[in-house]
Amino acid sequence: MATLVNINGKILPEEKAVVSVFDRGFLFGDSVFEVLRTYNGKLFAFDLHIDRLESSARQISFKLPFSREAAYREMSRTVKKSGNRESYIRIVVTRGSGKIGLDTSNAISPQTIIIVQDFEPPPDDIKKRAIEAALVDVRRNPANTLSPNIKSGNYLNSVLAHIEAKASGAKEAVMLNQRGNIAEGSVFNIFLVKNGKIITPPMSAGILDGITRRILIRHALENGTRILEANFNATKLFAADEVFFTSTLREIQPVIAISDKTIGDGKPGPVTSRMMDIFRAAVPNYLR
Repeated sequence: MATLVNINGKILPEEKAVVSVFDRGFLFGDSVFEVLRTYNGKLFAFDLHIDRLESSARQISFKLPFSREAAYREMSRTVKKSGNRESYIRIVVTRGSGKIGLDTSNAISPQTIIIVQDFEPPPDDIKKRAIEAALVDVRRNPANTLSPNIKSGNYLNSVLAHIEAKASGAKEAVMLNQRGNIAEGSVFNIFLVKNGKIITPPMSAGILDGITRRILIRHALENGTRILEANFNATKLFAADEVFFTSTLREIQPVIAISDKTIGDGKPGPVTSRMMDIFRAAVPNYLR
């Protein structure tokens, strides 16, 4: 088991991996990133993640300094060298360093950083995945300030939400948008189940286009289950029969209480379990 860092194609142990303090990713959060994981040592949903990385870069007027195949090669090479049974992979691309100032023309030499760490997958038993969350006061950034659909190095909005949730004794945060509807978790997309119907906020709610969310919606439909994309408020969330989060690292995660209000009977429900089965069955289609 090892943590390795690939900086512009050079693989280093974590203690030797450094970037300049003048890098704009450090100074301004002027960077984009993606988080992937492996299944049986293979990258999961690589192309979907790179699509989103390219989209994030375009939205901040930045061109990625590598090809898709080069990104795959360097990720795979670093994963293989780590020797990890399963790996967490984080690719960060910064605009580079230069004279301090907001003018992006000052930036030179973009940095591509791939961090690979040992990863412990979530337990197979869905009951052991369940968590308690909190509805926090920190609201998701509106799209006309800093779009939540840009996965940038400026993650302070989610950090503040997580701090508030943790202070209340919860594990994760649920955030509202500026209109007072449910947006997403601090690092998750959110779904509720009511009377057998599955609902998740639409992209227009100001959320990240989650990879697991997208895959689940597609394959649930192929299995005869429609997931409705619609706005809903906290009252409807608290009244749900089931609630679950989706993310790359934790797949499908049941939420059994929110702000000390029990969801349903306080246990992972049958619809959530079925969604986990559907997602896990789809995983082999996205391995590379």
